[in-house]
Amino acid sequence: MSENDPDKRHESSDPEKDPKTPPPSHSPPSSPKDIFSSKSHSMNYVTVDGVKLRTGYDDKRDWYFLCIKEVLDNPVDFFWQKCKGASDAAIDVYIEKTSDSLLRIKLKNTNPKNIEAFTLEKLNLIFDFDMTAGSKQNLHIISRGILGDALKQILALPYVLIHAHDDGTTFANRQWEHPLIIRSNNKEFHIPLYVDLANQIIRSKPIKEIDRKVSSTDTEIEVTLPIIDEVRNRLDIHAIEQYCREYPIFTTDISFRFKLVDNSPDVETNRSNSNNNNNVYDITTTKKELASEVAKAITGPARKAAINIDYPALHPITEKWNNKASIHSYKPGEFTTFIESVHDKVNTTVYERIQQLREGTNMKMTPDLEISIADLVADPNKDKKEEKLFWQLRAVLPAPEKLSLPYTVGEQRKAALVKRIAKLYEGRLNTKAAVYKAVDGFYKNDIVAYPFVFEIVAVPYNDESIANNESWVRSEFKGSVNYSVSPRGNIFEGGYEWDDPKKTSEFSSPRANTVPGILGVYNFYFYKHSDARTKLPCVIFANLITPRVDYHGADKSRIDTTPFTEAIIKACKRIADNIQTFKAAGYTFETKYGRSFAPVREKTKTVDDVMTELLKTWM
Repeated sequence: MSENDPDKRHESSDPEKDPKTPPPSHSPPSSPKDIFSSKSHSMNYVTVDGVKLRTGYDDKRDWYFLCIKEVLDNPVDFFWQKCKGASDAAIDVYIEKTSDSLLRIKLKNTNPKNIEAFTLEKLNLIFDFDMTAGSKQNLHIISRGILGDALKQILALPYVLIHAHDDGTTFANRQWEHPLIIRSNNKEFHIPLYVDLANQIIRSKPIKEIDRKVSSTDTEIEVTLPIIDEVRNRLDIHAIEQYCREYPIFTTDISFRFKLVDNSPDVETNRSNSNNNNNVYDITTTKKELASEVAKAITGPARKAAINIDYPALHPITEKWNNKASIHSYKPGEFTTFIESVHDKVNTTVYERIQQLREGTNMKMTPDLEISIADLVADPNKDKKEEKLFWQLRAVLPAPEKLSLPYTVGEQRKAALVKRIAKLYEGRLNTKAAVYKAVDGFYKNDIVAYPFVFEIVAVPYNDESIANNESWVRSEFKGSVNYSVSPRGNIFEGGYEWDDPKKTSEFSSPRANTVPGILGVYNFYFYKHSDARTKLPCVIFANLITPRVDYHGADKSRIDTTPFTEAIIKACKRIADNIQTFKAAGYTFETKYGRSFAPVREKTKTVDDVMTELLKTWM
């Protein structure tokens, strides 16, 4: 962390007390109604209900993990966009629970070519709370961040946490004293936050460029969060460790190095608390498992020892990936937002804006496209012109039916994923029996059309792990969207119905509400006891890759799976077809539906095995 005291670094962040504060760079709303609307929207960043609405996460413990996720997502998107072909892309993360109940997160990503990342001008735009849309919210590409304006939410989160239980009985409006720190391209910036509740104003200015030589072109983000009483006993360093180990699974072209330090004075050594919300779809912990976890905590390494996690990149970032948005994935209203949500409307032309679309790059410059966004917005015929442009773009090229990917699916992808998963499970898996499937999909209705891919990999536990867990062994499922693992995971909730005429399962017309539910139809057990017909217990990771994600209302932890159901079902069935049952693998059960199988686990002998043994007996 920084050598300087954060409190001494930070000057007054109250714009009313700082005469150097520049005037707002945006024009004020034109009417009282606009003023109320703008302020009401921005205040969502600094209220508990606002964070719940924006993220879909009710549990405040999840907010800390969401912060870790978002600071990781941004550099990965940067690498994929700016560093194609790189074999040295790396992200270093330092997370510390301090002795004074703070969670410090410091992330650094390599940038040896000194590619411009953050400037004072960019930061003033990013942290303008009157701007209602982030860049990722209007661009339908494969992108990780679920918020689109995550840095604003990260800056505001500490204020929300320290006021999480305000009941209106105090006059004080306490401000958070630790600025968000960004180091980029040999410069250092401190971004404060000032919240004026009385006037419903949020300001992140003045953003200070610190007069200190930073001799590194790497990009660093440093954020400090208060650990509130509500989550103190549940924000376990081992829960953070588990999430940090899971996050890199699908990102095999970037190196990740984590260092986790717990200097907090009040955390119990019992690791079982960290498993209450570990993104695993399974049954309630048994007494035997609980005892095992306690034993690990007691006999394991000291809690104060630093935890180091290292995931080396397994291959370079691809140079061939064409991650362009397509007009065919936009609804008319979304296209209007895409065109108009430009900060510098005066100096940005319509033609420049549509260059972000694959179809726009195939259109010639015309007088209608040479006008600025500001002129278009001011035009009384704006709606008709945008409608005309919308259909012109759609006529340029048909919708792409195959998705361009950052990784080539197949054996190379399988090998990379299995290697990452095996590292996570440290010798407990039978990697030779791993199965990987990827299903291409194309969704089309009367309004939108776009391609997607659903990939899934299943790795069975090895015999030793199964024996040690006896009858309670079961499969685990973890899902992600666009390669990014969310804090609560994703089980892809939806309505799944399909025909099974060959009766691969017990049902001719199966139904399920989640991907684990689909796999359960094909005898993967997540919450039942094993029997001879059960598939070998597996670790199953699935990843939906799509340029368009429709969230269920404001809950960004759940998505509309309707466009993807057919491909998801197909992928699950293909996985099931290639994973053995206990019986096929040679396990002998004491009873047909017994809760345990014979510990000897003698494998079924072939005819050749029997003949060989007989010959040895006779000789």
